[in-house]
Amino acid sequence: MWVQSDFAAAEERGIARDIAEGVNGDTEQTIAFWHEWMAEELQFLRRQRPWERADVVVAGTPPIALDDGELAVAPGARSLRMQGSRST
Repeated sequence: MWVQSDFAAAEERGIARDIAEGVNGDTEQTIAFWHEWMAEELQFLRRQRPWERADVVVAGTPPIALDDGELAVAPGARSLRMQGSRST
């Protein structure tokens, strides 16, 4: 399973969470930590492309309005490849 989120929304949520939990220092330190961490995370994502191995992709920041408790879910690339190999 891969949960895909908009990077700006993820940054906003992550920084707010870390500040609220008191981790990574004060506000300025938390923001600096987040940016340092995200630079490494983006390199990891470019190299590993984990969404390509997911059976299911969930929209962490869905592009459409959803009711409380609803999720936007789609088959992942791995599932689609497996379905394609079964139909041939």
